[in-house]
Amino acid sequence: NASQIVIDVKNIDDKISIEIQDNGIGFDVASIEKGNGLLNMGKRIEDISGIFSLISKPGKGTAIVLLLNKEQGL
Repeated sequence: NASQIVIDVKNIDDKISIEIQDNGIGFDVASIEKGNGLLNMGKRIEDISGIFSLISKPGKGTAIVLLLNKEQGL
């Protein structure tokens, strides 16, 4: 139910931060069963020594935050 998506990319020291945020209805992260999409995103980021975070609050939207090392050739 999102009507807006914002993508923010920042250089932070030796890392790149990518945040993808929507203004949808959100959900309770603790109570959902993560499907293949979320699990695969997290695994792929971890495979390249990055950090994957999923943040969502019911009624306030969802954000995916990726923190990647620049030295990984990205």
